[in-house]
Amino acid sequence: MYCTQCGTELINGSKYCHKCGTSIGNTNQSTISTTPDSTTNTDVTTENNNLNGVKGWLLFLCITLTILSPLISFGQLGIEWIEFKSYFTTFPNLRAFVLIDTILSMGLIGFSIYAGYVLWSIKQNAVEIAKAYFLARLAYSIIMPLVFRSVSDLPMDDSTIIDAFIKQAVSGIIAFAIWFTYLNRSKRVRATYSVTEVTGGLGS
Repeated sequence: MYCTQCGTELINGSKYCHKCGTSIGNTNQSTISTTPDSTTNTDVTTENNNLNGVKGWLLFLCITLTILSPLISFGQLGIEWIEFKSYFTTFPNLRAFVLIDTILSMGLIGFSIYAGYVLWSIKQNAVEIAKAYFLARLAYSIIMPLVFRSVSDLPMDDSTIIDAFIKQAVSGIIAFAIWFTYLNRSKRVRATYSVTEVTGGLGS
């Protein structure tokens, strides 16, 4: 063993360097105390690097927002027009309601694609934009059934129409609960977008 200050070879069992007087015990203690901190920092950096990037559930969310959700919404709009078309003559206000619903749905489809794009591209404020989309979808899912029931001259007793709106509301609430929680708690989201306000920790 050699002195860390002057490089002189030390005598076994010595507590001080016989040349410069440096305390051997303090030197060793200093060396030992700094080693764990360095190791801890390395482990944290390695974990962040492993979780960084659009992978796992984050990748699935991006695919859902940009591809799956728009396709499902387009399909639902088509089914809505087919099912409600027979009511347009009997209930004149239904056509206007379905048209308004279609316009709002198209707006949500565009919002969904944009939210998925900014997440996928790791753009600034991507997480906040995605959260805003899920909030908008939740509001739409709750408000539209209420609007439907408040408009006069609509087939309020038809079970098909009521069931369609119930399914829409339930799916919107479930999607909001799952993905909003994920965006708030995911370690991968925090590592990828440097969202310092995100706390807790789902894996990916």
